[in-house]
Amino acid sequence: MKYTRLGGTELKVSVVAYSVYGLHGPYEGLSKRDLAKLVGEAWSAGINFFITAPIYGREALEALREGLGKSIEDAVIGVLVGYRRGGGQSFSPEFLAESVEEACSVLGKCPVDIVFLHDPGLETLRSPALYEAARSLVEDELASYIGVAISQDLDALQAARTAMRHEEVAVLRFVYNVLEQEPGATIAREARERGRGIVVALPHAGGLLLGETPSSWEEMEPYYAGGKRMRGWYRSALALYKFMEPMLREELSHLLEENTLAQLALRFIYSSIPVDSVEIAARSPSKLRELVEAAEKPLLSKEDVGKLVELYQRGRMQTT
Repeated sequence: MKYTRLGGTELKVSVVAYSVYGLHGPYEGLSKRDLAKLVGEAWSAGINFFITAPIYGREALEALREGLGKSIEDAVIGVLVGYRRGGGQSFSPEFLAESVEEACSVLGKCPVDIVFLHDPGLETLRSPALYEAARSLVEDELASYIGVAISQDLDALQAARTAMRHEEVAVLRFVYNVLEQEPGATIAREARERGRGIVVALPHAGGLLLGETPSSWEEMEPYYAGGKRMRGWYRSALALYKFMEPMLREELSHLLEENTLAQLALRFIYSSIPVDSVEIAARSPSKLRELVEAAEKPLLSKEDVGKLVELYQRGRMQTT
């Protein structure tokens, strides 16, 4: 496993991070015991960076604690806060502190290494009160660093730029993958120029790039509608995937001879933008090993990266 310093922080993280969601979505049908075992497998594979959230449910926090055991003190833990379990969001100082305290209590680790403000939205990011609340989390020793998780909506680029104007924000987490290359590529370049840590989320576009049969948009759209994504994003991504997939297999067949589609999706990220860690979800030890192996392979050539960018641009023109 490769490791890197996370932006301007003192944290050394694996280039693969592991998402510990609740027992839904990617982990639908698994038990808490199953998820804890996967966390342990991830640690054994060299992953030291784990991301979870109180909104994912207490079982997710417990699975992370049980899977790591005493190693949790050596792991880098990111906790997303800002969503209420009953619906809606709050970024009040009281709610943020309460959410982090809950995570600390269940995980048995405080401060957590990074508290990510979860999809604040542009208007919230423009409020000085948000950054005052963020400073309080660090001053009260609930968080070592503050990050912002940028939602994939029409304001994503402006939201990232707004967050980076504030010194409290040490890390950005945002969506970037073969099927969603912008504005993530621009955000990554600007974040590196400003010395921010860079964490990529949803590298496989909600499962479309895992090499499995893509789900219909009717099934997947409601699941992702809880986050601040543009309505219809999954249907658009599925259409783009169907456009690109045959050309990818024809024009980049040499890559698919030595990589699975899921591995190629990860290698594209490492090869095309500056990034510190890519956050994966894997529901089996074999899939976890497959994705970790991709991170250990060499970068793609500039020519191959350029071809994937070109296919994306052509697909966007044809399917938008």
